[in-house]
Amino acid sequence: LILEHDNENRFVIFAPETGTKDLPLLAEYIQEIAKNQLQLDIACGFAAFPSEAVTFAELVHQAEVKLERSTGAAADGTSAANQAGQEPPVKQILQRGEQRT
Repeated sequence: LILEHDNENRFVIFAPETGTKDLPLLAEYIQEIAKNQLQLDIACGFAAFPSEAVTFAELVHQAEVKLERSTGAAADGTSAANQAGQEPPVKQILQRGEQRT
């Protein structure tokens, strides 16, 4: 579920099946898709319910704090996962999902 947030060019994405440890991978995946398919550099902030906040407003605030701290992609345009020689985030998320079933 994706909601536009206050016409500030920000969107809220609800990903209830995504575990807390997978949130950074999901954010990186969204950034890679935006870069590769839309030629857009975007920054992502995220927050987990209930470990970081329990209300919608608190979750948005926590995500905004992380957004402000984010540094985005490396100077050469590669992601942290690609620099470390890891598989693309979507593969990691899908593999974890397969292991749970």
